[in-house]
Amino acid sequence: MEIRRWGVVFLKLSIAVGLFTWLLKSERLDLSLLTKAPFNALHLLGMAVLLGSMVIQVIRWKWFLEAHGINLSFRDAARLSWISGFFSLFLPGAAGGDIVRGYYIFRITDNSRLQGISTIFADRLIGIFSLLCIGGLSSVAFLITRNSDRRLPIGKMALTNILLLTGATALLICLRFAKSWDIMNAISLGRFGRLWKETTGVYHGGLLAKSLLISMAGNILDTLSYVIASYAIETPISLTQAFIAGPLVTMANILPLAPGGAGLGEATASVLFLQLGTESGALIMLLTRIWSAVLRFPGALFYIAATAIK
Repeated sequence: MEIRRWGVVFLKLSIAVGLFTWLLKSERLDLSLLTKAPFNALHLLGMAVLLGSMVIQVIRWKWFLEAHGINLSFRDAARLSWISGFFSLFLPGAAGGDIVRGYYIFRITDNSRLQGISTIFADRLIGIFSLLCIGGLSSVAFLITRNSDRRLPIGKMALTNILLLTGATALLICLRFAKSWDIMNAISLGRFGRLWKETTGVYHGGLLAKSLLISMAGNILDTLSYVIASYAIETPISLTQAFIAGPLVTMANILPLAPGGAGLGEATASVLFLQLGTESGALIMLLTRIWSAVLRFPGALFYIAATAIK
């Protein structure tokens, strides 16, 4: 079991290293642009935008905790979120940080593990769905206003976003009414079924609606960070490019295939933004990753402080 676990870790590290090697050798990732572009206020603006998104995530999770009667202060919720955010830099995908967050919530509350997990599950589910909403709605607006561009790469990306949103919406509707369908009852058995019932049974429509709206605001900030990063390295992209390709890049970055999504986000950004005429997609993603790492570093200090108190 131990050998298998380390084998998986090695495989995911290899994926990250392999992707970065490919990006560098193919010159899709030009690090010289970072040194050529002078450090300016755009770097601070980019970090401020990402910080706003991180604060929104804390607020959203706190709402889900309160639905179970877990009354953490904003300070404590932020501290746990920052600790998990720091570890997500090294653990595979965005879900890696969720594991750390779950560990701490088990320790500090008397609620059942299922309730604690459901807050993280709902938080992640809303976050992903809101990201699909941003990409899908932006794509619908693009195709309506620029119908002639449907066959261009950006039009195909827009259609991909719409299909992803449509599929996710259909899946959620099916799961929501799974109890009345025999075929869906088979899916709702086991641990996932209990987790799903806990989630849909406690979180009412009003909570989910406001969580979705605030999540979309956070994802808009995340997407804007791509635009700011592009201007910081003097290879600007448009808002249209960012809101069509950006959500797909973010989705790739949260896949649990490499530590912190490293390499996956950069490779996806390179491929997608190149189709839109921008050669610096990988560097844009890397710069936002650096900003995020700087912002999450205090999580290490919070972790050390929590360990010292034991």
